[in-house]
Amino acid sequence: MLKAALLNDTTRDKGHWGCLHVIQNITSLCLNKNCKICLYDKNGSENFDKTEFCNQISAADIVILNGEGTLHDDAGEVWLQKALLAKELKKKVFLVNAVWQNNPANKRYLSVFDVCSFRETFSFQEAVKDGCKNAFNIPDLSFYSLPELKNLDYHPHKNLAIIDSVKKDITSELIKIAKKQNCDLFFMYHKHWQKQKRNWRYFPALLMHHLHFLHLDNAEQLLPYKSLISGRFHACCMSLMLKIPTFAIESNTWKIKSMFYDAHLDSDFVFETPLQALQAYCCASETLLNQWQKNSSDFAEKAYQDIGSFWNSLF
Repeated sequence: MLKAALLNDTTRDKGHWGCLHVIQNITSLCLNKNCKICLYDKNGSENFDKTEFCNQISAADIVILNGEGTLHDDAGEVWLQKALLAKELKKKVFLVNAVWQNNPANKRYLSVFDVCSFRETFSFQEAVKDGCKNAFNIPDLSFYSLPELKNLDYHPHKNLAIIDSVKKDITSELIKIAKKQNCDLFFMYHKHWQKQKRNWRYFPALLMHHLHFLHLDNAEQLLPYKSLISGRFHACCMSLMLKIPTFAIESNTWKIKSMFYDAHLDSDFVFETPLQALQAYCCASETLLNQWQKNSSDFAEKAYQDIGSFWNSLF
């Protein structure tokens, strides 16, 4: 059995559905190829011990860097440095599941990888422009959970739920909209949910049950809703698999806009501000919502197949 080291284990972010499913799916995809992950590296410290790291990966035949939302604006260099050390030890090194945006300095690391996969078209195109030679456009690995999600019983009886954003100012606007619309508001990160629940500004609304703050830690929580407004990438992945029409707000990178572009949904379902998303939700026609149903189903099915095919050929 082959052995692999996985860099950037994002399950360090406790209670995040997307990160948990990505790592679970990487583990499953490796096992399908008779490969066991012997190291799950969560240490993103810039002051990591290089000798210790090299010892940790010494038994690995393959080193896999999980890019996720890390590799933009020259961030995440520590993981690229670790990938370089692995390559210097003559390991096969793969970058998978990555966003890639605005990396004028870090683009020099692209030559380290034997194969690279990017989660959406904009990242793929930028990486190729930056000199990536063996690049693939493969949707986010959370889509490998499609069989689990597609069999859930969708029973919508509430009109709308709202999901927070990585951008604090956007989240503040979404909280205001949730209060006015009297609808539930979900947070992707457990720590953000806990922090907002303790925010004294929202105590009156929370106590009077006009505002519900919830932690989005499983797909079943979204099944009661006819539509969503979301500022979170992995919540949008969930909604595409569940076929729940979602009016998305752009994130801190182009990841949401580009994924919706790949699903042919960007022009009608992605917006710069929460107010624009709300207005689109209020004006959405039955024809538009039916288009979401078809496009989201087609995209999720193809994503699942593409992920399987890519990993079958990876090693």
